[in-house]
Amino acid sequence: MPYDTTYQVTTNKNSTIITATIPGGKDTLINCTIEELPKYLKNHPELVEYVSANTKKVEIDNKKENDQSSFLGVLMLAVILILSFKFDKILSWIQNRNHFKIPKAIAIILGTSIISCLLLGYEEAAVFLSIIFIITLIIFRNELVIVRKTINTLLTEKPAKNSKNTEVSKTIIQYFGTSLKFSNGEFESIFEKHFPYFLNLSIEEKKKFIHRTRKFITNKIFYLHTSDGFKEMPILVSAAAVQLTFGLSDYMLHYFKHIHIYPEEFYRANDLGICFLEGNVTGNKVSLSWKHFLHGYNQVKDGANVGLHEFAHALHYQKAIVEFDEEKSRYLDKKFYTDFTKFISIGDKAYQNECKCNTIYSEYALSNFQEFWAESVEIFFEKPNELKDKYPDLYAAISILLNQDLT
Repeated sequence: MPYDTTYQVTTNKNSTIITATIPGGKDTLINCTIEELPKYLKNHPELVEYVSANTKKVEIDNKKENDQSSFLGVLMLAVILILSFKFDKILSWIQNRNHFKIPKAIAIILGTSIISCLLLGYEEAAVFLSIIFIITLIIFRNELVIVRKTINTLLTEKPAKNSKNTEVSKTIIQYFGTSLKFSNGEFESIFEKHFPYFLNLSIEEKKKFIHRTRKFITNKIFYLHTSDGFKEMPILVSAAAVQLTFGLSDYMLHYFKHIHIYPEEFYRANDLGICFLEGNVTGNKVSLSWKHFLHGYNQVKDGANVGLHEFAHALHYQKAIVEFDEEKSRYLDKKFYTDFTKFISIGDKAYQNECKCNTIYSEYALSNFQEFWAESVEIFFEKPNELKDKYPDLYAAISILLNQDLT
């Protein structure tokens, strides 16, 4: 091969390109596929040694590219490990907003990316994405669940047989809210029969109430601890939360995405033994006894409503604790926090008065101020005139806090 003639060889998956540069002339590109290369070299023996040497060079370059891919893989793993330390905050952010479409979108994107990588021959990337996909399925298993059971159309007030001396039925029917499709007619029919609050609304307010209840349902997961499920369960329980927050712009209670409905009293074990409950708020879930929940809406003047009671606890926790960032001195709902502070100031006087001679509150409400707040909500909705006559400032504070006036 002449010393003043140089050759460059570059290869890729489909072809080999040879560039010959001759002094005094122009670059000439000679293209041939990898399969055609042996035949081409047979006709140009002067290139055999040079092409062989550069082919090895190309293999070395490819190895460097593989090393770079491995480095990127390690880098991505390091990023995941760093993010894992922030996992609680990230998961809390997702739970608070309760955007159930996010996990589904992530799963679809990951699944599509895995298939694409396999088709394009990027096996390592496919394996890496598969690991992320599995982690996603584990973290969001509740949100990605496919409900296979349907809810019956009948309403029953008779809970599944259960004795306080026996364990609650282990049967649980789980419903992802977006799978529950109810028509406006179904909402109206159920509300007119079992939800007195709805009957006092204007036509436009009724439309707004149905819209909010529907949206509330789609953003929750319901666990029915019974062998049968009824449409009234998710609809009426969600309506109780919407009733409480109907005057607020942010009404979703995003933090509480799990709602458990038991046929009747359920128990909780602690250091003191077993305690039977009609309702409970713990973690990011709200639990209710269906028997007592229905009773609360059948007896609307007795000042007792377990649905409103438990969602009052949830509302306080959502607005005054979860959304309060003390380190940054910032409130996501500053108005509610300010109004609740005023309620505490006014309510404490009523609380102290009721402790001396309780009149409209139960003894349980006086066990602590949190229970006093929850029962105040019950009385506000079921005995508004009585509460206003006895404690007008307290009624006004709750009315401002919930942005509702029932008198």
